[in-house]
This record gives sequence, structure tokens and C-alpha cells, in this order.
Amino acid sequence: MNVHHVHIASWFISGALAGLAGAIIPLWIGTSIDYSDILLVNVMAGSVLGGLTSITGAIVGGFIVASAQKSLTYTLMKTFGTWVGSYEELIPIVFLFTILAIEPNGIMAIKWKEVSVHGVKDSLRRLRETLRNLLTSE
Repeated sequence: MNVHHVHIASWFISGALAGLAGAIIPLWIGTSIDYSDILLVNVMAGSVLGGLTSITGAIVGGFIVASAQKSLTYTLMKTFGTWVGSYEELIPIVFLFTILAIEPNGIMAIKWKEVSVHGVKDSLRRLRETLRNLLTSE
């Protein structure tokens, strides 16, 4: 198989899919000039959550971030009121911060057979101490 042809085909497919997404997104979501900034944060959060070295991880991470963003916003709006809906874009940023603090390589890099409750508790304790140090250093 010719590597050059595969390289060209992959660029063609990725460009075609990007163009298709750009044409379809405005049909469901109101867009504006700054919409790409909002979308960029969601895409980065999904990619980092899944793992930057895994295409499957990016797909899984994107699905988790999008599902959590909508479901958490819905739940918080039912609990606290509709004013919470304006903070929906903050959820991917929280995901991004949390994943980078706990597992910078994403969920696909986690060796699930080696995960223990003690290890998770230790990671959460370290995260809490880091946050406390950041907030008290000001």
C-alpha cells in the first residue's frame, strides 16, 4: 500500500468531515462568531478526558463530556433554578482541570486492573491539598 496515497486520503477524509460538521452544527445549535471558542473548550475537554494518544479515547471522552454537560446542567437547573443554565459552558472546564490534576494522560491510560480504592482516595487527598494550597497562598 502506498503511504503517500493513505496520507492524502486521511487528509481528504478529515477535511470532508470537518466541512460536514461545520455545515450541520448550525442546524441544531445557534451559532455566532465566537462559537468556535466555546466548541474548542468542549473538544479539548473530551480529548484530554479520553487521552490525547487514543482516537477511541477521544470519542469516549467527548461522549462523556457532552453527556455530563447536558445532564449536570439539567439536574442543577431542576435543583437550583434556571439561572444555572448560563454556567453550562463551565462544566467542560471543570472536567479539563480535574482530569489534568488526577490523570493527565486521560482515562484510556488508566490501568483499570490496578485501580484500588486506596489509590483513588490518595489521589483525591492530594488534589484537595493542592487546591487548598492554591487557595490559601493568595
